Formats: sequence, structure tokens, C-alpha cells
Amino acid sequence: MRGFDNYSLGTPLTVTQTDVSSGQARVDTVNVNAGTVLFLGNLELRHAAPYLGRWKIGMALFLDVGNVWRDFSALKGSVWGPRFKAPYLGTADLRYGYGFGLRYPTPFGPIRIDMGLPLKRAGRREFHLAVGYPF
Repeated sequence: MRGFDNYSLGTPLTVTQTDVSSGQARVDTVNVNAGTVLFLGNLELRHAAPYLGRWKIGMALFLDVGNVWRDFSALKGSVWGPRFKAPYLGTADLRYGYGFGLRYPTPFGPIRIDMGLPLKRAGRREFHLAVGYPF
């Protein structure tokens, strides 16, 4: 989801690991967001960039929608549909992001540079560098 930090969607979990192989006990605790059910939808409008066409650079406008849920029962309890003025009710609600980016074609897929923004203020501006299409 462009517009949100990596691993920021999903149910908050605390993962604890214990390691005693070195003769001393070591405990690591990490807070992550995770889940087993993923829904992700992308809508992207691509066009040749004006004044940059001779370098084959294109541009794109996009809308992303999705989230990660702990399991299917959490998915069923989530609120579907954009509520522009209402805040998110919890971590199970669908998240929406939008933005724009540049594309440069290569033989193995386009190199993409995207700036994503959250539709509501539950995320922040994020830049993404990737190879290939998002879907």
C-alpha cells in the first residue's frame, strides 16, 4: 500500500524470541503489525510524461485500497467503503492511499518511483522505488 509505512497495516502483535544457545538466556521482543489475510486493490492511470517523452519516461496517477487482517473473522468485522470524514474505527478498516509516480521502461519491467499519500491522516507521505508493475 503506497502511502503507508511498510508493515504498518494489520493487527498489532508482540513477538518474543528466546535464545539460550550461547549459554546465556537472551530475550528479544519486537512489536509488529501482521496478519494472514491480505486484500489489495490498485487502480492506475498511465500516460507518457509531457516534455520527457524522448527519454521514454511515463507518469502515473494511482489509488490503492487494502489492509491486512489477523484471520477471516476479523475481515468480516471490518468496515468496507470510504468514510471520508469519519476516522478509522480500528486496525481492521480498509485503508486508502493515492499518489503519482514516474515510470522508465526496461526489458525486465518498468522502474517505478511513486509518492503515495494516505486518503485519511492514518499514514504519511511515502516514497516507493520498485521494478515491475504493482499488480
